[in-house]
Order: sequence, then C-alpha cells, then structure tokens
Amino acid sequence: MDVQPRPYSLPPDKEPRLKTLSEYGFLNTPPEEDFDRLTQLAARLFDVPVSLVTLVGDRVQFPKSGTGVDICETGRELSFCTYSILDDSVLIVPDATKDARFSGDPLVVGPPHLRFYAGAPLKSPLGYNVGALCLIDTKPREDFSENDRKTLGDLAILVVERMKTRRLERVNQDSQRRFQNIAATSPDAMIFTSASGKIIFWNAAAGRLFQYTPAEAIGQNIDIIIPPHIKKVRDLAKQIKERGGVETILNRTIEIIVARKDGSEFPIEFSLATWQEKGYATYGAIIRDITERKAHERELDRIARYDKLTGLPNRMLLLEILRKAIRNKSAATVLIVGVDRFRHVNSTLGRSAADEVLANVSKRIAECARREDTVARFGGDKFAILLPNMADPCELDRICADVLSSVEKPMQIGGEQINVGASIGISIAPAHGDDADDLTAHAELALHQAKADGGHTRRIFLPGLHEAALAHRSTEAQLRDAVANHELELFYQPQVRLPDASVVGAEALLRWNHPQRGLLSPAAFMAVLERSPLAATVGAWTIRTACKQLAAWRRQSIMDMRISVNLFAAQFRTGDLVRIVQETLTQENLPPNVLELEITENIISSKTRRCSPRCASSTNLVSVLRSTITEPAMLH
Repeated sequence: MDVQPRPYSLPPDKEPRLKTLSEYGFLNTPPEEDFDRLTQLAARLFDVPVSLVTLVGDRVQFPKSGTGVDICETGRELSFCTYSILDDSVLIVPDATKDARFSGDPLVVGPPHLRFYAGAPLKSPLGYNVGALCLIDTKPREDFSENDRKTLGDLAILVVERMKTRRLERVNQDSQRRFQNIAATSPDAMIFTSASGKIIFWNAAAGRLFQYTPAEAIGQNIDIIIPPHIKKVRDLAKQIKERGGVETILNRTIEIIVARKDGSEFPIEFSLATWQEKGYATYGAIIRDITERKAHERELDRIARYDKLTGLPNRMLLLEILRKAIRNKSAATVLIVGVDRFRHVNSTLGRSAADEVLANVSKRIAECARREDTVARFGGDKFAILLPNMADPCELDRICADVLSSVEKPMQIGGEQINVGASIGISIAPAHGDDADDLTAHAELALHQAKADGGHTRRIFLPGLHEAALAHRSTEAQLRDAVANHELELFYQPQVRLPDASVVGAEALLRWNHPQRGLLSPAAFMAVLERSPLAATVGAWTIRTACKQLAAWRRQSIMDMRISVNLFAAQFRTGDLVRIVQETLTQENLPPNVLELEITENIISSKTRRCSPRCASSTNLVSVLRSTITEPAMLH
C-alpha cells in the first residue's frame, strides 16, 4: 500500500528533548517488568486490547513496553504518539477513520484496523515530552470521560517515575567524579556516608527534602532521618547485617519510611552505590520522595478494586476476600442478591435513574449486613454479601428477610415512585464448594432459581441446580443449531365449531424434529426456548410460517379459516411485533381478523411484574397492540 506520510509538526524543543530522551538509556532496549505491569494495568482499567509505553525519537518511535501486541520500532509518520507529545493534555482520537490526521494511516485502513487512540504525554522533570502512554482499540469509543483522562494522566506520571528511577540507576554505574558532579546539581536528594554511617556529603535537594542544611547534616549519623519505631527500617538493617553487609542491596531500589527534621514521616525510594575513596568504602544514596506516587497507586488500586457507582468492593475484591477466608478454613456463606424488575426501570426511565436505583439498593443491602460482613457490587444488577463464620441458620434467614423487605420498599427518583424487589441465591462453604469461583457460581444458580420461582424469595444451592444448568445450556446450544438447520416445524390443530362440527380455524403448534431424538413436543424444549435470545426470532418465524400456510389454504377456497399463533414474552420486549404482524399480513394478502395472537397467562403476569402501576393492567397490554395495528388481529 502506497501511503503518503502525514504532515506533522515537531515540538520547538527538539534538540534538548532528544538529549533528555537519550539520558534515559531506553532506546533499543528490551521490555522491562516495571513498565509491563503499568501497561497491563492500563489495559485492564480501560478494557482495551492494547496499551503501550512509547518513546518518540527524531524519525522513529521506540516502544518500551506493550500489552496485547508484539512491540517493534516504527517510523514517526505512522505514529499516533507523535501528536501526543505536542502538548501536555491527553490526546483522544474517538474514531481514527473520521480524523483527517489518521484516516489514511495504513494501520487504520489496513490490519490491524486501529480505530480508538488515547495518549498521555510522558513529561521529563525538565519539562520535555519524550513519549506517551497510550491505549489502542480496534473499535471506536466515544465515552472517554474527563475522569478517564485524569486516570490515564496519573498512570503516565507513574511511568515517568519509573523512568526517573532507571535514569538514576544508570547514574550509579558511572564513575565517582561524574556521580559527584551530578549529585551537586541533581534535583534528587543525594547523600554520601562512610562505612560507619557518618554523613560526608549532603546536597541541596537533600536539604530541601529533609529540612536539614548541609552544615546540620554533615558529620551526623544517617540515623537522623530514620524513625526508630519504623520496623521495616530495623528489619532492613538486620537483613543487611545477616546477609553480609551493604553490598547485598547495591544496585537495588529500596522503599522505606523516613523522617524530616520536624518529625513528619514520608515514604522514599533509594538506590545505593559504593566506591573506594582513599582506601575507605564510601556509600552514595540517591533518594526520592514517593509520596505522590504512592497516592496515585492507592487511587488506582481503589479504582481497580471498588465499584465507582456504589463505592462498594467490586467482584474482584470480593473474590480475593472469599479466597482468603477459604484458605483460613473459615466457614463462609455467600449471598448473591439480584434486583427484580430492574431491566424495566433501565429501559423505561433511563440509565441515570437506573444508576440511582442501584445506589439506593446498595445502601439498603449494606444496612442489613453485620459489621463483619462484606457487601460488594457483583456486576450489573447483582450484589453479593459474604458472611464469614455464619453458623446460625436463623440469623442467616433474618438477614435474607431484612434484605428482601428493605429492597422492596418504594423509592422516589426524579419525581417517580420506583418499585423493585430482590431475589437471593445462597451457597455455603465448604458444603457447596471450596473454591471462590464455584461458590459464587453456585449462589448465582440459586439466584436464577429464586427468580424462576417468581422472585422476592431466597433459594439455597442444591446439586440438582448445577445439573439443570448444564442441561439448560446444552438444550439452548442445540436449539441454536435447530434454528440454523431448520429443524423446527409447525403442526396445525383444527379448531371446530361445536354446533355443526365445521372446521373454522387451526392453531399452530411448534415441534422440534430433533436429528437424534426424533419429534419433540414443547415440553422438551419450550421452557428453555422462552428464556433464550432465540425466542423472538422463533416467534417471528412462527407468525410468518403460519400465515403463509393460511394463505395457501385460502387460495384453495377454504375462505373461512383463521389461524391462531402463540406469542413469546420476548416478542413484546423487542419492540417490532407490530411491524412483523403488519408486514406478514400485507405480504400474504390476509385480512387482520383471520390471525389470532394468543397471549398466555405467563406473559401477562410477566409483563405485569415488569410494569409500573400505570401500565400494570393486562388490558393495557392488549390495547397497546390493538391501537397500533390497523384493523387489528384478534388477541386472546
């Protein structure tokens, strides 16, 4: 593919920027674990397949780390990151095919067909943008929020911190004179000591960091910056002594807590170098305050482990806590709480109201739990409660009853009264499994059973539920094949007028001509089909096939015949039932009164449970359909 290079502008600080880049010593070096962890975290936080740390040189781009892609050097003319280093803001490209700068890029128009890009510049301590931390996806993405920009920027700061650490480690490998020359003007604190720990050099940055002037520090023991009560420092000193001296921690980066002159404590990161001076060992430490970095790491950890909407632990953290309880041989009970009728709230009132419902439900569930319990957002409209050491069945029953009662209380949102409910699935360790994933999966199976039993109840896991779930999945998979292979058939049961025994119509009956099991009645598959995504498709096929058959009969002069078709509940959720009926009647040249649509009691009760009080009546359900079909089909 012959693609002309994109025109781009170089930053005005080209020479000092490239000099700064070379000082890091990263160009053409292999990936490193510290950077790989950060790109993996970025890919996981933003749910993208590819995350990269790239360094932008004069004519080429050097990837330092990559997740989800084989990294290799590329020309700047193919680089999105070229634009990321032009200013200090996060560059967002929602859809590269719609952006004139990138729409002709061979990586966009050809494999791997890049669409979405987000890049945060990597700014050196002297203010030069040397590269970018970027996110890449093959799907467009329009919902990258300001909070997402801030999080990506925070991750970029952590990448720069790692780069600075590597630069300082490189400094440790230089000669003593170069080390001391750099130390005098370094923005990082540098301290030299004798073998006995006496301070012999203290640069200006160390003075700013620890609040001691060089005159106050030189001659003192290094202990002046070490809080005596910090166990980690004492353990480090003991470890050094037991393992053969300071040499055991040379060329390593160590994190400890230290103290300023005023006694305030903070975390630092230091690396140590040693050399001989006049026959005596001298030690040099490069020290950096990592308070801000630790704050970023804590915030990123919070984002990764807690649900943003409710503030509760998320599924990942719940499973960690559950695994720890299982390792400690603790009895643990897991409740999975599903919100009944939530889908209706989401579809009728919108996402904002639905989020507010979930936030309210989370608070109500948390109020029902004990102090030692863990309440978590398990995903979607599901919450989890981990009850450690729950040995009292009566107490367990009370908590479940409290949750059901609390969640079903009406809530006012946006001037609307919202009524939802809850269903609960229960599993108990070790009786129902000794693995966290198994326990939660079993509790979810019990929850599905509770919902199938009408909702607003609790069910405990039974082994039969697992077998039933496997059978359900197997039947659903076979049904997909049945639809694709045209194995479903319609049979027609005559409808007879009793006074004169004349045939006035027929009811379409669905059967499955299974390739191994033969002709199956609805009892063998209808329960699975009704809850399957295939239901609406099969329902539409049934209407069209039955009407086609009726049209054929009418062409044979059986003019008074009518056809009756049973509807699935799913056909009311898709929103295209009216269109399908109208199109079918028109296509087959049938009057509407010859088609009867059968609405079962289950459908009416299902729709009633999902509707607000204003549309709870089954009469309303029928009238809505009637009002939208000209010369309506008959509804029963």
